Amino acid sequence: YFDKFVTVVGILPLLYEGERCRFVGKWENNNEFGIQFAVEACEREFPTDSESIYRYLSSGVIKKIGPVLAKRIVDRFGDQTLEVMSNNPMWLCEIKGISKKAAEIIGEDYKEKYELHKVMIYCNSLFGADIASKICSKYGAVAIQVIENNPYCLCEEFRGISFSVADKIALNHGYETSSKERLEAGICYYLQFSMNEHGHCFIPKNVFIPLAVSRLFGELGYEEHDNMCLKIEKTLHQLADFKKVSIFKIDETCIIWAVFRSNIFFHIIIL
Repeated sequence: YFDKFVTVVGILPLLYEGERCRFVGKWENNNEFGIQFAVEACEREFPTDSESIYRYLSSGVIKKIGPVLAKRIVDRFGDQTLEVMSNNPMWLCEIKGISKKAAEIIGEDYKEKYELHKVMIYCNSLFGADIASKICSKYGAVAIQVIENNPYCLCEEFRGISFSVADKIALNHGYETSSKERLEAGICYYLQFSMNEHGHCFIPKNVFIPLAVSRLFGELGYEEHDNMCLKIEKTLHQLADFKKVSIFKIDETCIIWAVFRSNIFFHIIIL
């Protein structure tokens, strides 16, 4: 399909000149631009040899470094340039034109870029490039820490990440099936799911709570099922304390639970 250059298209955030990438996808024949490779996944590596490191640094991706300084740095440190920038940035002061302050800025900026690079690799392996890019934009270099601290935040913050995906990550990180985070996220997600998928504007309490138990825990024995129903009901009250659920009394026999998310509300009518 190609002689020297390949046109690659897709969602490819935070790619820099000099990086090595392995693309997974398929060839397409675009009516206007001809043969292109449509990327579905991208595996990235930081440059490791002097030539690719020079291209990477001379592109201006790191603060305070342009083509001239990039050449001086690579000429001095060779293949170890990026390791020096990460672990011993003050060594850069040996290079003409780099002050202590500039060395600090270079070291900090490189570490930030490297952390973002790790975040993209981590998120891309779980969600794909599109959602990985959104996660990286929202959380930056601390995205991995945020995800590992509470994976359930993902299905609340990002469209395209289902509760089951966040749940799988959480359970792999040791979360209990009856953990507070899981119950809260599951309740909110399945309320939203019921509204979006089935068009409901309300759902009776005696329908929703068993449904939530079934979705979150599968088939249970009678006693365990009743215990989980009580936990779900208790969690609904706890969500009210955090204003994720609002409780309104309409009359003596009917209460509405409203779950708010992105200016959308959902009602559970409790009879």
